[in-house]
Amino acid sequence: MPFIRNIKLSAKFALFGSIITVLLFLATLVSYHGMSGTTERFDRFTSKYQALALVCSEMHTQGLQAEQACRNVILSPSDEKALSNYKTASEKFLEMQKEAIVIAKGIDDYEKQLQNIPALWQENGAVKDEIIKLAKDGMQAEAVEILIK
Repeated sequence: MPFIRNIKLSAKFALFGSIITVLLFLATLVSYHGMSGTTERFDRFTSKYQALALVCSEMHTQGLQAEQACRNVILSPSDEKALSNYKTASEKFLEMQKEAIVIAKGIDDYEKQLQNIPALWQENGAVKDEIIKLAKDGMQAEAVEILIK
């Protein structure tokens, strides 16, 4: 390092100060890039994953509501409010499922999994419709047996 020995002290300070300034600038750029990546990931999380979780939570709520309304029909077959609650919850469940598919576009396998739900819901709905029909015909014991299976 004979070059450094031959320069003045003030030039040495200027050289090392410049190197440190460049390194600090590079560190700032790397930090900024990392922060912007974090911001993008957070935005994606809130706009996709969190929104999907909220819609799926609402689907779960409507599914529970439909099940409770079905049990209420068994307990009181003449209660039209219970039947109305069942139909409303079922419709809202399917609406939320459609909304979930829209939100899930571009999120790995979620969209495919959500596409399968209406068929399963319809299959389950057929069983619930049979339970409701039996309950309305006065065969609560048979309706309970199907519900338990």
